This record gives sequence, structure tokens and C-alpha cells, in this order.
Amino acid sequence: MSDKPVISPENLPTFTAVGFAIAVLALALAFVGIYRINATVLITQTEVLLLNKKIEDLKIPAPAAVPAHAAVPAPAAVPAPAAKASQ
Repeated sequence: MSDKPVISPENLPTFTAVGFAIAVLALALAFVGIYRINATVLITQTEVLLLNKKIEDLKIPAPAAVPAHAAVPAPAAVPAPAAKASQ
């Protein structure tokens, strides 16, 4: 094994600064990604709720229960015999 380091000591501050900048950039991209996912989920949930409300509004309500006496039709009225006109 050689005693020579992979990063030379005079370049160590440069590598440290570049590594830190890359880490900060990755953190910023992660926050942007989380924000976008949250916004997408919020929009999707809102759309689903709006569509559900539209579907519920379109549903035809069930007919009301008809009372038993209203279900049986009334018998037809029999007309009274007409009075004959006398001449």
C-alpha cells in the first residue's frame, strides 16, 4: 500500500468546498421535490373531491315511500243515469 494520499493536502480545501456545495445543492433539490409532490397531491385530492361531489349531485334520489292507501287506485266513478228530457 502506498503512503501517498488520494487527495493532495494542498487541494483538500477545494475538495471540501466543492463537496459541501454539492451537498447543499442536493438538499435544495430535495426540498423542491418535496414541495412539488405536496402540491401535486393537494391538487389531486381537490380534483377527486370535486369529482365525488359532482357524482353525488348527479345521483337520482330514491323515490319516497308511498303510503299503502295511496298505492291502491280509487274505483272509477259510475255516472248517474241521465234524466230524460220530457217533450
